[in-house]
Amino acid sequence: MNDGPEKSSTKLRHCIEDTLTFLIEQLKQAMSPADQFAAVTVAKAVIPLLASHLREDQRSNAHLAFSYPFGDYIAQPDWSDRWDDLAGMPPPLFAQTASVIDCLGECINQIAQLPASDEIEEEP
Repeated sequence: MNDGPEKSSTKLRHCIEDTLTFLIEQLKQAMSPADQFAAVTVAKAVIPLLASHLREDQRSNAHLAFSYPFGDYIAQPDWSDRWDDLAGMPPPLFAQTASVIDCLGECINQIAQLPASDEIEEEP
């Protein structure tokens, strides 16, 4: 039995939120200089999955694409280079990127409040 559009949209949002939570966990782990390269590389690996989910949910996609500074880390064509730069940053400089973690947390909260992408809004 297929899920209806609303249930499908809800599942998709949960996948997006879970992926963002995973990114936060990896970036927090990367604050340890010994773990920085590996944790950022693992985080980078889920970006194509996140992008795939976002193509299916236009509201979440628009929200993340315009969120600063995280939008820069999923935007084409240089998103991969930005993650590589994070992985190779000197640890003191990497510690200053905590704003990305804060941005991801805020994105999760805001995406949870967005209406489903498949809801049709009626104009007054």
